[in-house]
Amino acid sequence: MCQTCLFTMIAVAALLGCGRSNPPTQTAVTPVLVAWQGKPKAAAARAFDTPQAVFQVYHDATHKGDWQAASRYLTPESQAMMADALIMGASFSTADDKKKEADLTQLLKRYGIDLDADPGPAATGSANRGGMPALSARVKNKPAFIGEIGAWQEKNGGGRGPDFRVEKLTALEVKGNSAAGVVQTARGERPIEFHRTNAGWLISLPNRKLGAADPVAPAAADGKESDARQTACTGTFWMGNKAHPLKHAIAYRTKFVDDPCTAVVMTTQPIRPRELQQLKNLLQKEGSDDAFFVSGVSLKVVFDDAGAVRHVFGWADNDSIDGNSGVDAQVERQDGRIKGRAAMKVAEPVANGLKHRFEVQFDVELMP
Repeated sequence: MCQTCLFTMIAVAALLGCGRSNPPTQTAVTPVLVAWQGKPKAAAARAFDTPQAVFQVYHDATHKGDWQAASRYLTPESQAMMADALIMGASFSTADDKKKEADLTQLLKRYGIDLDADPGPAATGSANRGGMPALSARVKNKPAFIGEIGAWQEKNGGGRGPDFRVEKLTALEVKGNSAAGVVQTARGERPIEFHRTNAGWLISLPNRKLGAADPVAPAAADGKESDARQTACTGTFWMGNKAHPLKHAIAYRTKFVDDPCTAVVMTTQPIRPRELQQLKNLLQKEGSDDAFFVSGVSLKVVFDDAGAVRHVFGWADNDSIDGNSGVDAQVERQDGRIKGRAAMKVAEPVANGLKHRFEVQFDVELMP
């Protein structure tokens, strides 16, 4: 019998089975397995022919809790963002529980992550949207890591932490190789993007880049009272050489991690009524503003009850800052108001090399 015919018979037998006969040798099976693996790839490429198709696959994977599969449908930037958010959420979830801390530390170290170490060479040039080195920069297989830490978070997080599940997609608009829409999440409506690549359409997770073109927030104010609460701020937020005047502010009680704090959010334009209502709903339901995002240029400074700065987040010109270092502040909270000043006078770089700083003064009534 010719060698080609013999190989064909072995391959067919390997696929269909031959009763209880001994399995074929490794050399005979390997070519068949390689050929068979090509079919799922072709199906996946067809599934990503439209933004709606990849969204549905991502939706189904997240609702099954299959975070490894879900992350494969994201852009590399969104994979890093998801990984970093899960790391931070998991870290907060330990809450001084030594066993949880040990389990999490072991998981992270398997992927080369040490939260107590300074970012090394592997993190150079890899930064998140906050301009800080990505915590997951050293992770080579991010879907595998996301699958593990996502499962850890669901088991140990007690229902807290980041939630990347999505519901209904609306207001989708496709322009060439990009698309944008609105997605319903457990914490309200969020913008979402899609990008067409050589592998088909991929998802860019909800982010603040689309905030200026928010398709769901009305431009008109619905009451004088909400505007009046936003007129007690003067200051400037510099991103690179561009200065953004901050004229409006709101303040409210919230939590940072589990500590009670007061947040002051300063903006160039009045915060839209719909966004204010979303904030109030979050504070009433969760006691925290973790999922609150403002359209347009904004700067949020979070103070603990001793007046120390716990967190700063700023957004301008499609770049963000995130941290609490280098901020000089003096605040006083009494009679339902918070007043004071905060400044970062020494400019610090963000991811793209621009430098940021800010100086603000505020005297604003706390939201009820």
